[in-house]
Amino acid sequence: MHLKIHRGPDSDIYSINLKPSATIYIMGVCGTAMSSLAGLLKKMGYNVRGSDNHFYPPVSEELKKMGIFTIHGYKAENIHSGLDLVIVGNVISRNMPEAQALLKSGLPYISLPSALNSFIIGTKTGVMICGTHGKTTVSCLSAWVLQECGLNPGFMIGGVAENFDRSFHLNDSHWFVLEGDEYDTAFFEKTPKCIHYNATYTLLNNIEFDHADIYQDIKEVERAFRLLMEKKVSPASCLIAGIDSPLVEKLISFTKQKVITYGLKKGDWRLLDRTILSEGRGQILQIRNPDQSITEIQTSLHGEYNGLNVLAVWSLVCLLKLDQKKALSAFRSFLGVRRRFQVLGEFSGITLVEDFAHHPTAVRSVLQSAGEIYPGRRIIALFEPRSNTSRRNIFQKDYENALSLADCVFCMEAYDTSRISEQERFSSRQLVDNLHQKGHSAFYANSIKDMTLIIQKQVMEGDVIIIMSNGDFGGIYSLLQEAFSPHP
Repeated sequence: MHLKIHRGPDSDIYSINLKPSATIYIMGVCGTAMSSLAGLLKKMGYNVRGSDNHFYPPVSEELKKMGIFTIHGYKAENIHSGLDLVIVGNVISRNMPEAQALLKSGLPYISLPSALNSFIIGTKTGVMICGTHGKTTVSCLSAWVLQECGLNPGFMIGGVAENFDRSFHLNDSHWFVLEGDEYDTAFFEKTPKCIHYNATYTLLNNIEFDHADIYQDIKEVERAFRLLMEKKVSPASCLIAGIDSPLVEKLISFTKQKVITYGLKKGDWRLLDRTILSEGRGQILQIRNPDQSITEIQTSLHGEYNGLNVLAVWSLVCLLKLDQKKALSAFRSFLGVRRRFQVLGEFSGITLVEDFAHHPTAVRSVLQSAGEIYPGRRIIALFEPRSNTSRRNIFQKDYENALSLADCVFCMEAYDTSRISEQERFSSRQLVDNLHQKGHSAFYANSIKDMTLIIQKQVMEGDVIIIMSNGDFGGIYSLLQEAFSPHP
């Protein structure tokens, strides 16, 4: 394998040939994308190891199953001469002991997107899904539909589709589906990850402000996506764009690719109507195609936002001229994505649902969908501000408005704000106080134990608890299941 790599403290670029049995070390291996890359490299025959500060399910369990040796903590002694290549995750900062040891060692290193593009994407027809919301669901759905239509793609996704039971897959197919996000690449390569992938087809859902730790404002986010639009592409490339997003509509004027669009109110493909199926069985979507014909798609995915996710993939199906009967069957048989409105079960008449929602737009969409799925039942929102954006007060009011859609709100203290100035920190207590003043039922706690006790006192049979966090939420899922399970 021929690679362009970095070496030394000045990030100078060199070329190396990596032997098939080489030892590859991954810094930040428990990240969803990094763990998937680790699995792909392991399948290719490389000896893969890695380090991280946080190991939690399902990723930690997957790494163990794959036989990937992991080290807790970013220690200098992790770096040694027995490593042939180091892949550096974007959670790694230059001043970490492990990073400093790497820079002094002279060992070759590379970023995740550069590694993925070099090892896999560059030799295949790539389908890349980008945007602020819906990337994981659209990536999983695209991979499933393409498989059922006979293309049998490989994939690397930041989540686990129930149909595949894994976040990555590599085979001899010429097709590959990947999730490409706009977060920065590495401490030595401050560019959006998505611009490093040579994908033939790009699905761009929407653009909103996010990642407040690396972007100061929406203008910087816009600039990041403009880099994607202006990237040199092949003559065969095509952009599938969610035209309802004002920034997407603005930025597509900068691309040299063929562009097709989809949306609610405008676009080549439009979502005209939704019929909600009873008993949480999903919905039937009515779609208008560019030739004005109408297609009905049944899906187990809920909500208008997922209707648009399905529409994006249907646009891809039509673009590639795939067998539409097989595609419609694939939409019906898609089982969803773990941690995306995943029902954990019913305990003493209380339904527990887990969702990855951490942006106010996602929180709002999830709670709106919960009302559609469980009409007549109390919707309880349990929220942990954990992402880099949600731990800051930039969306303080937006979270308040989104969570007010629930019948009752439980908000945890924001996760580890020690590196955020007091003036910038999100205040869970203030959110709860403001909801109280508006007549909403809301509760605050600064520990998982206290939160569990408060919830036990306030919820009742028939309630639906939507647990929202992009982390492990201190293990509250199992605590609540235990608390509401009948005891002898």
